[in-house]
Amino acid sequence: MTYTFSSCSSLETINLYNFKTHKIGNMVGLFNKCSSLKSVDLSSFNFNNTIDLSYVFQGCSSLTSIDLSNFNKINITDMSNLFDGCPSIRSIDLSKLVTKEVQNMRYMFRIAKVCYHLIYHHLILKM
Repeated sequence: MTYTFSSCSSLETINLYNFKTHKIGNMVGLFNKCSSLKSVDLSSFNFNNTIDLSYVFQGCSSLTSIDLSNFNKINITDMSNLFDGCPSIRSIDLSKLVTKEVQNMRYMFRIAKVCYHLIYHHLILKM
């Protein structure tokens, strides 16, 4: 699923509710540079086999909210640049995120300055 919707600059909304993701290991750059994308609901995504989420939302400058409430899998090793270049983000639900296996979170929130509502109640960081 690498760079599937990348550079879709006219994409404002997308419905991925019935999208089958249980066998996908690599989602690198999935929405990379989708500069008009405003909100994304990935709560139905199954991240069981996903290991790489780098650059997924990089450059999504209009993105204001992301629902990742099903984002609780511990196989993910790379989350670098995940929200890089997303200055409009107001809300991200990471309440079930477990980062036990993550090896790279470099620049995960770079240029995501205006994040007012980051939900991370159960965030477990590997120290």
